[in-house]
Amino acid sequence: MARACMTRTLIIIGMAATLELVCAGVPAGAEEFFLKHGGYIEGEWLNRNEKPARVYEIQPLMGGRLTLSIEQVDRVVAKSPTLEEYERLLPKVPDTVAGQWKMAEYCRKNGLKTERETHLRAILELDADHAAARRVLGYSKIDGKWMQVDQWRKSHGYVRYKGAWRLPQEVELEARKERREVEQSQWRARIRRWRSSVVRQRKDSEDALQQLQAIDSAMAVPALAEILTDRKEPTQLKSVCLRVLGRFPTTTSVESMIRCAISDPDRELRERCIDELKRHDTDYAVAFLTKMLSDKDNGLVNRAGWVLGRLENPKAIPALIDALTTKHRFRIQGSGGGNYQAGFSPAGGGGFSTGGGAKLVEREIQNKSVLAALTSLVPDGVNYAYSEPSWKRWYAQRAAAANVDLRRDG
Repeated sequence: MARACMTRTLIIIGMAATLELVCAGVPAGAEEFFLKHGGYIEGEWLNRNEKPARVYEIQPLMGGRLTLSIEQVDRVVAKSPTLEEYERLLPKVPDTVAGQWKMAEYCRKNGLKTERETHLRAILELDADHAAARRVLGYSKIDGKWMQVDQWRKSHGYVRYKGAWRLPQEVELEARKERREVEQSQWRARIRRWRSSVVRQRKDSEDALQQLQAIDSAMAVPALAEILTDRKEPTQLKSVCLRVLGRFPTTTSVESMIRCAISDPDRELRERCIDELKRHDTDYAVAFLTKMLSDKDNGLVNRAGWVLGRLENPKAIPALIDALTTKHRFRIQGSGGGNYQAGFSPAGGGGFSTGGGAKLVEREIQNKSVLAALTSLVPDGVNYAYSEPSWKRWYAQRAAAANVDLRRDG
C-alpha cells in the first residue's frame, strides 16, 4: 500500500512541477543534459548557437540559471514535440482510472512507451484488478492470481537466454553446441593450413603431415571428412585423413567413408574405406546405404548395393531384395522416324537416346550389382535372380525357421 501511495504521489508531483513550469513561462524546446557522473538536468539550452561552445548555459525547468563545462556533459538529447505536448497535457489529467487510461491511450498512439507504462501502473494502484491494464503490462491470470509471464517462467525454472526464455538444460545444450562449433572451426583452420603445406610441398610439409597424423580430437572430424569426400584432393592426403577418421567412428566420419567408398575415383582408396567401415559396427552404414537404394540415380543405386555386399552385414538383405529392380526416368530425344536406342552400363544403369523433341520415359532397371551383393550374403546355391516375390518367400521362410529355433532354445 505504501508503494502504491508513493507512485501516485510522484505522478501528482510531476503534474504540479509541469504546471509550475507552464505558469512561469519557461520557454518550450527543453533538452536533457546527461552528465558523465550519471545524473541528468532538464532545461533550455541558452547558448546553443555559440560556436565553438566552451560551456553549456542552461535554464533548468525549476528556474534559475546553470553553467556546465564541456567536460561535465556526456550528451545532450532534445525533447521531441510529442513529449513536450504530453508534458503540457499532464497537469490536466484527473487522478482517476478513466483519466489515467485516457492518458495511457494517448501515449500509445504517440509512441510514448515509458510514459504509457507509468499511467498503466497508476491505474493498478487505483484498481488492482483492472484487466486491460494488467494485460498490457504483461500480466496473465494464473490460478486466480495476476502474474507476469516472466515471473511465472522464473518460478518454473526458466532462464533468460539470448532474448528468449529457455530451460537450463536447453541453455547448457546450446552452450555446448556453440563451444563445439568454435572448436571445430579452430580445427578446420589448422587442418586447412597443414593441408596447404602438404599439397604445396612447402618447407614445413613434413611437420604438417605429422601434425595431421597426430590429430587426437573428434572436433577435427568435420574438416577431415570434407577432404576425404573431395574428389579433387590428392589420394595420399585423403589416405591420411581416412586413418585419422578411423579413430573416431562418429556418424560424420562413417558417412564420409561411405561416400568415398561409393564415388572416389581411386579403387584402392575405396577398398580401404570399406575395410575401415568393417572394423566398426556396420549397422549405421547399412541403414545409411539402404536409403541410397531408392535414389533416382540408377548408378548410385548399384554402387550402394556393391558397398552393402562388401560390408557382409545380413541386415541388408531385405533392402537389397526390394532394390533388385528399380524404376527410373530418363529424358530422351525423339527422332523423326520414331526409332529409339537404349544403352545400359555394366552397373545396371540405362537410358534412351533418339533424335527430335525431348520427352520423359520411365523404365524398370535390373540392378546387377544389387543382385551380386544379395547373393554374396545368402547361403551358396540360393539365387532367384530378379524375382523379388521368390526372394521374399525365401526370406520369410528363413525368418520363420529362425523364430522356431529360438523358441526351442528357450
